[in-house]
Amino acid sequence: MYDLLDGVRVLDVSLLAPSMLGMRLAELGADVIKVEQPPHGDRYRTLLAPFRGVEGAPGIFHLFANRGKRSLSLDLQQPAGKEVFLELVARSDVVIVGIRPNAMDRWGLTYEAMRAVNPKIVYCLLSGLGSYGPYKDLGTHGAFFDSYAGITPVEFREEDGLPYIGESMSVGTIAAALYAATGVLAALLKAGRTGQGSRLEVAQTDAAVLFQVNQAAPIVAGEHRAVGNPRGSRDAVRYQNYETKDGKYIMFFPFEAKFWTHFCKVIDRPDLLGDTQAGRSDAMNNDTGNEALRHELVAIFKTRTQAEWTAFFLEHDVPGGPIYDIHGALEDPHFLARGNVFEQDVPGIGPMQAIGTPIKVEGQDFGVRPAPRAGEHSDEVLRDILGYNDGRVAALREQGIVG
Repeated sequence: MYDLLDGVRVLDVSLLAPSMLGMRLAELGADVIKVEQPPHGDRYRTLLAPFRGVEGAPGIFHLFANRGKRSLSLDLQQPAGKEVFLELVARSDVVIVGIRPNAMDRWGLTYEAMRAVNPKIVYCLLSGLGSYGPYKDLGTHGAFFDSYAGITPVEFREEDGLPYIGESMSVGTIAAALYAATGVLAALLKAGRTGQGSRLEVAQTDAAVLFQVNQAAPIVAGEHRAVGNPRGSRDAVRYQNYETKDGKYIMFFPFEAKFWTHFCKVIDRPDLLGDTQAGRSDAMNNDTGNEALRHELVAIFKTRTQAEWTAFFLEHDVPGGPIYDIHGALEDPHFLARGNVFEQDVPGIGPMQAIGTPIKVEGQDFGVRPAPRAGEHSDEVLRDILGYNDGRVAALREQGIVG
């Protein structure tokens, strides 16, 4: 973990995908305490479990979304559990609520109750549809966010035409955590400056729609057309995908005049230039609809492999690069050289390769402790933060308040 948020304490009351917000803050160095219902904790643990078929092991999504955290097993629905939680709030900086918006309120754990014990607290609600609006009480799950946003189209079975949920990129869940992290960090700066906390909320449906800014902004502004949609470059030539000699693909995009001129020069094809040398060197032109030029480029790119063209682009400063599926991207030497995959030793499982973070901090290597077992740090948290003695912890455990 990095040290950027060293000294920041976060209470993470989240289930399933909202857990990714706490994970992002933990990666930056915050002490994130995942507060879970005893005895089994977040059901995210069992999704796609067991990992590698190891008996008793959690699923891969838990290992990813809850890494870097400590786990406190605490029953928030009991008065004694609520009391413990508010004591922790008084000694924390951030509370993440990643369950249905009204659940914490029903238990008496409102933002107002938390602010009463800690005026600087940053409270962030992360939910499917938010706490207000006509759909606020609808239950949701991850695939819905992208479908609501128009990212995942309705698919149809070939044999009978019945609709089904297509493959989802989970844009809503991932983007919501990133937007929420930005808001939390800004609110922490405000709290440090003014002594006042904030109540934030991010709806995963909002995040999924607004993440498509290139499509959404022109429509909202009255343009009535989506910019940058997949079909928008169908007939472009100098901003296009091309097949290579080995049956793989590269993206080629020297649409500025200076790059196109340079490319034609180094491949010794000045006849392809046309009138692109006229005007500014940074003038942009995709040569959209120039089918003759496109077929010339189809033939040219089949003369070298994907790796050879990538090396060519690097050597000659031509905009372009390899196109991969997810497997190819994860194995790409550039991706690996940037430390985006690291090894983690997970208790009960052993060494495993894990994806890292795109955030790079100069002078620091990225690493993060494995996701915790449910209640793994209950005693540690209660003793070290609240000063409870062994007898008090044991009494809470006997009452079923602590797991």
